[in-house]
Amino acid sequence: MPLYKAKSFNGHLHYILWEIHETEDELRKDITLHPSDRLRMEKLTHPEKIREFLALRCCLKYYFGENPEVFYTAEGKPYLENGPPISFTHTAGFAGLVVGKKLPVGLDLEVHRDSIERIAPKFLRDDEKTTIDHNNRTAHITYYWGAKEVLVKIEGNRRLHFRKQLRISPFIYRDYAHTTAVFSGESSRAKYQLYFEKHQNLYLTYGWKVN
Repeated sequence: MPLYKAKSFNGHLHYILWEIHETEDELRKDITLHPSDRLRMEKLTHPEKIREFLALRCCLKYYFGENPEVFYTAEGKPYLENGPPISFTHTAGFAGLVVGKKLPVGLDLEVHRDSIERIAPKFLRDDEKTTIDHNNRTAHITYYWGAKEVLVKIEGNRRLHFRKQLRISPFIYRDYAHTTAVFSGESSRAKYQLYFEKHQNLYLTYGWKVN
């Protein structure tokens, strides 16, 4: 079982990271494919995307002892019927699940890519830009990107504007770091707690919405 890492954090959440080495058949072997899973899989054509989908169900089974049926909002946010809050993520060769205790949670995985610096002006606010650690530029920018992805997943709204509506409190770069964040909408406002972890070439961001 290629479990990469599992961690409980302060009673707020539990995350599971899966490094995908198995074939599609090996991933299918120990999980239940619900009718809704089969319908979603029919829309996936790339073998890697199918394996990521199945690996997420393996994460669910690892945590719950079985993989419950996953439902999705109109915006694509996954949820469990009568279950705790969850969030999914996947990137090249990895899949991840976070399970919250009560509060909405989010999780993002990114691999190291220098190209993220080219798109940084599209999502970094001015106050965020000024804090970038020049000795760890790519890593620090990746954390900011992951933080905003986590907020989008918590809110279940892909239409949020990364620069205008999502503000990450500037923080010093470390392999293990934390900060807070704020979403400011036209008629709503929310606060979040965020944590960052670097594992080899993998950047992990997770957090929850603060009551």
